Amino acid sequence: MLEQGANLLQDKSPMKGFDVYVVGFHCAKCDPHMQMEAHHYCKVVNDDFLQCLIFDGNTSNANLIGIEYIVSEALFESLPANEQSYWHPHNYEVFSGELIAPGIPEAAETAFMKRLVNSYGKTWHTWHTGHHDGDPGDALPMGEAKLMWSFNRLGSATRRSSAIAIRPCRSTSTARPATARLTWNWLIHSAG
Repeated sequence: MLEQGANLLQDKSPMKGFDVYVVGFHCAKCDPHMQMEAHHYCKVVNDDFLQCLIFDGNTSNANLIGIEYIVSEALFESLPANEQSYWHPHNYEVFSGELIAPGIPEAAETAFMKRLVNSYGKTWHTWHTGHHDGDPGDALPMGEAKLMWSFNRLGSATRRSSAIAIRPCRSTSTARPATARLTWNWLIHSAG
């Protein structure tokens, strides 16, 4: 009853626009062995700023586990040095093909991924559900939020390989985007 009334009568304006779906992998900055697949639903605020809701899956029973803010290289460079330490680079995720946008035409995915080249993310997870990483998770959000990070070189992740391996079963592949994205190296501005 409550949900029906809310659907009919309440304004959901803040939720509108979170319609760009990408899947990647996160690890905790303080504990790189804590790794999980992260399903992002992002809103493009402007050319320099996106905000994302992060879930542990893409089904109706997925749990909201965190948030990510994404900024352009220009905005990142304007941040104080101590603030920059909270932001991770996206280039390896983009160029390796680990970050994908399933279910959209290749041209649309390419355009979005090119937007993410040289960008940085500030990501906090509030709930480790254990989905996708084989660790026992928590039934509810517990403890402090964790600052999450990206994988920045080949071999930096230990558990994501099993999650990548099942991607073809879900009609998504890492190989195609990685091969296509190798030609974008001229877009890279920094080592991130």
